[in-house]
Amino acid sequence: MHLNPSLGHLKLTELKRAAIQSLIDAKANPGGGKEPLARNTLRTIRNILHKALNDAVRDEIIPTNPANLVEVPKLPGSVRDFLDREQAQRLIEEAKQDRAIGTLALFLLYTGVRIGEGTGVRWQDIDFDRREVRICGQLQRVKGKLEYRPTTKTNQDRVIPINGTLYGELLQLRQRHEAMRFDDPDGLAFLNQFGRRMDQKYFLNHLARLCRQAGIKVVSPHELRHTAATIGLMANGNLHAVKELLGHSQVSLTADLYGHALLESKRGLTNDLEEAFQATPSGQVGG
Repeated sequence: MHLNPSLGHLKLTELKRAAIQSLIDAKANPGGGKEPLARNTLRTIRNILHKALNDAVRDEIIPTNPANLVEVPKLPGSVRDFLDREQAQRLIEEAKQDRAIGTLALFLLYTGVRIGEGTGVRWQDIDFDRREVRICGQLQRVKGKLEYRPTTKTNQDRVIPINGTLYGELLQLRQRHEAMRFDDPDGLAFLNQFGRRMDQKYFLNHLARLCRQAGIKVVSPHELRHTAATIGLMANGNLHAVKELLGHSQVSLTADLYGHALLESKRGLTNDLEEAFQATPSGQVGG
């Protein structure tokens, strides 16, 4: 899946270190709002190639192994774009005025799910009594048609709590669907204003409009995910909880991507320690 599209057209004798390095670099920095592969996954890709090419060297097909000096770069967590608290609050207020598109924007901000996972949420995945949502599928375009797929990127379901604001917005969205008699065959919760499945490009264009109306920079759905993770991590410093929220396969990926936010949470902790150490013990008078 990762190797064939980039290297499959090359003969073994044509394969050079530069081509392998370019593949690894592209997977580490995919651009276009796509999520990079974890460093462990990148190492696995390199190791698989290295082993296969070692076999080719032993069989005297090639003289040396071109994967010998290929390096796995660190993921550029510090350069990922996100909204600060004030910008996020302005977007939230604007999104509340747009029931069709805005509720999905709020959902992405408050849960940190991927856009395909968000558009793939069904009403039966939302437990209003327990105030939680199960992320267990995604909406994908297959041969030009938007289809629900009962699987996530990591092939693992996860349950995310629903806060009070999102709970109220989802209730109103469901009431709107009932009033408009929207009825998706798979029960999808997020539909466009015409009751049809939410195309990602359609949502991207309307999200840009919401951003402009809110007077903030235009962000992508994936940058809403980064915003949720960054502000959440700054708020409580719980790396494992953010990893579970995002559905990352490994906590190392979360740490690589959001090290900048973790630093801010540590700064808050050291400030708390300073205040604790300077506080006068109970029953004692300073002097």
